[in-house]
Amino acid sequence: MATILPDVRPASPAATVASSPATAAVPQVAGLSAACFVGYLMVQGIEYGALGVHLPVLKVMRLTTLLSYLLLFLVLARYKGLVFQSKQAKLFATFVVFTSASILWAVVRSYVPLAVRYHVDYFGLFVITAFIIDSKARVNALAVLFTAIPVLLVATNTNMLGQDIRFGSFAAAYFMSDGNDFGWGLMVMLPFAIYLMIGKRSILTRLYALGGFLVSLVGIVGTGSRGATLAFGAAMILFWFTVAKRKLLFVVAAAVMVIGVLLLAPPSYFQRMNTIQNYEEDESAQGRLRAWRAARQMALDYPLGVGANNFNSAYGRFYIPADRSGWAANRWMSTHSCYFKVLAEYGYPGLTLFLSIMVLSFRDNILSARRLRLGAGAAVFDPEWPLLLNVGILGYAVCALFLGGITYPHLYILAGLTVAVTRMSSQAVPVVATAPSADATRTPAPQRPASRPRVLEPRPTPGDGRFF
Repeated sequence: MATILPDVRPASPAATVASSPATAAVPQVAGLSAACFVGYLMVQGIEYGALGVHLPVLKVMRLTTLLSYLLLFLVLARYKGLVFQSKQAKLFATFVVFTSASILWAVVRSYVPLAVRYHVDYFGLFVITAFIIDSKARVNALAVLFTAIPVLLVATNTNMLGQDIRFGSFAAAYFMSDGNDFGWGLMVMLPFAIYLMIGKRSILTRLYALGGFLVSLVGIVGTGSRGATLAFGAAMILFWFTVAKRKLLFVVAAAVMVIGVLLLAPPSYFQRMNTIQNYEEDESAQGRLRAWRAARQMALDYPLGVGANNFNSAYGRFYIPADRSGWAANRWMSTHSCYFKVLAEYGYPGLTLFLSIMVLSFRDNILSARRLRLGAGAAVFDPEWPLLLNVGILGYAVCALFLGGITYPHLYILAGLTVAVTRMSSQAVPVVATAPSADATRTPAPQRPASRPRVLEPRPTPGDGRFF
């Protein structure tokens, strides 16, 4: 689509920044752009907020699926060749192709299409996120939504917190339906509340964000999820190193949180935390180790893996250990780890793809933060935003060590947000303020008149950094 071209003769570096594609291009279909963003918020709110659980008509209508594919069609029509410019898009696309191809060698071929469906859907969500979240205002709106959703989820699952029942009982989306997955989802959304607490915010916004943060912490502790607890600790350490400016104040706040958890957490929480050290005596931990050993052996026996969505079947058919003593040793089981699940089902090539997406996204966010701190695109995103995305990626990565949800939307969304901030900050021009030199204050010597400089007309680019 055509855009209004900026002035081709900027008078200063600041004017150059103002006329750069990332900041000056004015979309001609602003109403459609805003409607698409509202639709994106609806998709996230319905999915993560589990509105389909409380309003079954939303499931029957398949509203989020239809709306997501409509948004994907509009994004592809607008950006076309730009979609696969990011390395994350290429890696995800390769992973989807690998998933589809595994039907050729899978142990049970009929299990593969379901995994393909999930990955195709969430790859579309990744693309939508990468191009719709293109401004600070939209990040703010998304942060407000992802701060409210944990409050809703915890409020509707209060009866489940602190209970020993941990499997498939939470009133939440399928990817948050048990205690461990519930804590995982809360960890992924936690950086959005932190984002609203830092920077120049009103006191009401900060209080709103603080409430969402504390409710999320209550939910994580209430589930008794050891993975989510470790992820929370790792994420807070990373936040302290990379984002926090008042580090001593943060240490004090962290100490208050720890004391609060020690005083208010249910006894079941401490019982589960104690098993981290005494994992030899914990049946759940021993079951995980048994599954991980089987996953490693599968990768050795099948270089390309046993096929997408096939670990459970392959384990039950061929890899149940000879020693069947202990908890769940004689039944089909899950890997309880994204890394070992990918290793078993996709082999070492698939594990390389999976790890590369996280490592590349983490690195890109560090580079984006440096550009934003130099002034490149500072009006588009806050410099802390990409670093908070890294907090979310680390939280996801730690939880993924103990949970096997590779068909969950978390990583696709975090990677999509990473690509968005990378794209927008890369298109901006840094402002470099320089003091006038000594020669500039002298009276210039007479010079021969120079020929009139040629003005180059700007070339249209395939994308102007905005959605529509």
